[in-house]
Amino acid sequence: VELRKKEQLLERRSEQLNVSKRVIAEQEEELAEVTKELQETERQNSRLRQSMEKMLEESEHNKYSSWSTPSPRSRRGTCWNLFSVDVLRLGMKLFGV
Repeated sequence: VELRKKEQLLERRSEQLNVSKRVIAEQEEELAEVTKELQETERQNSRLRQSMEKMLEESEHNKYSSWSTPSPRSRRGTCWNLFSVDVLRLGMKLFGV
């Protein structure tokens, strides 16, 4: 009788171990998938950050070059350039650049 109880206990523990192994395998698969998604997101954020930096450099360059032409049309452009530079800077702060 004792031996039978121990065998049953061993069988239950073995089943629990198998269930735990399956859960761990599923979690490892999910972790691998999430890791791939995170890496892709990081690549996209890096490309976006580089684009924003380039746009900021171009906007600042255009801002200073547009100040040399005093026509009303270019002054409107300067206001837009100042605004777009501020927006780019804000975006870069959000991305920690």
